[in-house]
Amino acid sequence: MAEGAWIIPVGILGALVGSFLNVVIFRLPRGMSVCSPAWSFCPSCEKHLLPWHNVPIIGWLFLRGRCHFCSQSIPVVYPVVECLTALLFVTTWDACFTGRVNAAPGSDPAHWAYVASLIVMYAGLIATAGMDIESYSLDIRVPLFTLAVSVILLGIQEVATPLKSGSSGIPPGMTCVALAAGVGWLLGWPLTRRLAMRTSDHDTAERTESAPVATDGEAAASDSTGAAPSADIATSCEAAAASHDAPTTFQPLPVMLLTAALIAFIIWTSTAPNWPTHLATFTAGQVRGFVVVAIFLVVMILASMVSREADDEIVTTLERERFSARSVALRELLCLVPALAAGIAAFAVLRSRAWLGLDWSALLQESIGLQGEPVGATAWCVGALQAIANAMIAAALGWAVRIGGTMAFGKEAFGTGDIYLMAAIAAAGGWFMMLVAFFASALLALIGVVATSMHKTARAIPFGPWLGLGALAALYLERPLSIWFSPAGGMLWGWLCGQNRARM
Repeated sequence: MAEGAWIIPVGILGALVGSFLNVVIFRLPRGMSVCSPAWSFCPSCEKHLLPWHNVPIIGWLFLRGRCHFCSQSIPVVYPVVECLTALLFVTTWDACFTGRVNAAPGSDPAHWAYVASLIVMYAGLIATAGMDIESYSLDIRVPLFTLAVSVILLGIQEVATPLKSGSSGIPPGMTCVALAAGVGWLLGWPLTRRLAMRTSDHDTAERTESAPVATDGEAAASDSTGAAPSADIATSCEAAAASHDAPTTFQPLPVMLLTAALIAFIIWTSTAPNWPTHLATFTAGQVRGFVVVAIFLVVMILASMVSREADDEIVTTLERERFSARSVALRELLCLVPALAAGIAAFAVLRSRAWLGLDWSALLQESIGLQGEPVGATAWCVGALQAIANAMIAAALGWAVRIGGTMAFGKEAFGTGDIYLMAAIAAAGGWFMMLVAFFASALLALIGVVATSMHKTARAIPFGPWLGLGALAALYLERPLSIWFSPAGGMLWGWLCGQNRARM
């Protein structure tokens, strides 16, 4: 089957995954299990939905946006998520196979494991965006799951097509430094956590109320591993039904517009993949990608215009925690001291032995005496460890922004949930893609704030959704930017290694 012909089944798969993501977005923030009950139900009447009710997009349109049993309005967000997920799936497929936006001319197409890791990562970003927009918090199990999947899949990719040092991967020496920092953090965590938690009872009480924080997600993970009792489900459904401010009239226009955009994109990709043949310096695949980014930007702006109770709650929480924000940041920095020490020590050892600039085969031979190129299980470990190291680098950047911003402004500057998102993005797409996504998301968020300033007065915005949109933009910006910065990166890496090196 031609690559363009795969677009249709990929889009159908995306819509089905979007239907599941609706379950994730609804249940996890309410402490419910994703697996139990195994069937979909109406939050209002709790009736078991029929199979044809769950057909993505079409089911909502056929029901005219109302429950078949109780006629309760079904929020338009459900088919919108399904449309956006389908569009994201076909966009990723097009970028990797048809448009080839991240491949050098004449090179082999992307490996299926890499594409699958990107698709899983983007699906997780849609789920966390839905949670973050609604409540300014997210369940860290979602980015941790996507990170774990990326580690497994990129290990498989390494077995088939070894990664090269560049934008997608990192040099073996820096992989070892990042992994050493992670090991140092794990070994020092019992001690540093005990020292960091020596605070007053009042400060501890304030800490547990902050949002979004990783401890909330960890608590949710421990509380929702099994099936929720029926009484808890009923309580959650009542609260959800009360909180859903769905319009009383049927409003299919947003769904129909997104569906039309999805169909148009599929037709464009499958029938005219090379059109436009020349538009400034951008390829046809990049042009399609920028169009999709613009569609998501419009959806994000429209979603941000809606005022929610969480808008005032998060501002109140941040203001209440201003007095202890810097002390919390210092305690977080204390927890990272073992990681910093281990990373610096590993860097010094590798540089002193002239191992920092070696490739994997030379490094493995010098360190453990392994001859030849990594193959089989060794190659899988190399790919998996590079994905973990990318995640560690992303987490380091996230913590630096969080601690530095908090110390500078005197209030929480970056949610810990966003750090998990950055790690998930880096594990799937590489550290440079994460870096591009971070700066692109800041610019896109600024556009969103300006666009919604006349309609929404909240002084806080959920950054997670914008980080996801930045990750989509980075899919198309990563390669041209990596080519642009490659000479400077090569000079910097050569200086770090103590030798000249042409590329990062």
